[in-house]
Amino acid sequence: MKVKIGLKLTLIMVILGLFSSNTVGIVLFLRSRVDITDLAYKYAQNLGEKGADNVKAYLDEYWSSVETISEMIGQYNGIILSNRRNYLNVTLRGLTESKPDVIGIWCVWEPDVLEGNDQANLS
Repeated sequence: MKVKIGLKLTLIMVILGLFSSNTVGIVLFLRSRVDITDLAYKYAQNLGEKGADNVKAYLDEYWSSVETISEMIGQYNGIILSNRRNYLNVTLRGLTESKPDVIGIWCVWEPDVLEGNDQANLS
């Protein structure tokens, strides 16, 4: 069976066309995969940064309260000895009540540091 040269050339051109279009498709697929991976990484990083900023903003909102407590506790020697415990309790309670999101505020002291009579205040 004799095949005409035109048919052979057409067949070769179709095969080359399919091969080149498949090659281009594979190259585009691989490039798009890299681009999609890069976009996904950047998106995840952006979400993480936004989440971190939200947490920081939330914690910064309460940082002033922590600084207030720190300053107050640092000056406890200036408070009359018999009033120290009550003063600190009222102040901590007031800070807690002024911030509805806060469950509780507390501080820890060495034994008998406030007024030297922790046993009298045990419940």
